Amino acid sequence: MVRYTQNWTTVASQDMIRVFPKLFEEREHPINFLEIGCFEGRTSRWIVENMFNHPEDKLYCLDWWRGDVDNEHYNLFLDNMEDLKDRIEVIRGESQHTLPTLEDQLFDGIYVDGSHEAIDVMSDAIQSFRLIKKGCVILFDDYLWDNNHGGQRHKMPKVAIDCFVEMTKGWSTEVIFKSYRLAVKRT
Repeated sequence: MVRYTQNWTTVASQDMIRVFPKLFEEREHPINFLEIGCFEGRTSRWIVENMFNHPEDKLYCLDWWRGDVDNEHYNLFLDNMEDLKDRIEVIRGESQHTLPTLEDQLFDGIYVDGSHEAIDVMSDAIQSFRLIKKGCVILFDDYLWDNNHGGQRHKMPKVAIDCFVEMTKGWSTEVIFKSYRLAVKRT
């Protein structure tokens, strides 16, 4: 039985429909999609059930489930994705260590919702840029997230995302969506 303790997916899914429209269309070729930060698998399940229409589409689920006492959330993720396990590849580890092991331009879409520390978000952004195919989109969640850190910029994803956009705009990325989430297209 699928069970979740949180629901951040309902709103995020509407933005995914907006920024990944081609991935929802019927396709002759399979896609590879990367989700950084999977928690209990609610968004992972939504991606597979709503975005995937080719039998060989694959979702790479990357999380290290930091602070997960007794593997509670990791095990819940595995239970929630059990019936979809043929469509996913689980990568457990810190993104700074695991993303560099993946093949360049492997992904047709990337959803970044891992650590909210600015330095980690910057690392995820740089690695995602290397991993995304040209013409495809990276969607950053929690662009405007503050979580009452009182202006502690190092704890806000926006600082890193803005820096990444500034470094790459014009020659290699284009901002295509900006609200609570921000999406860039690799050009």
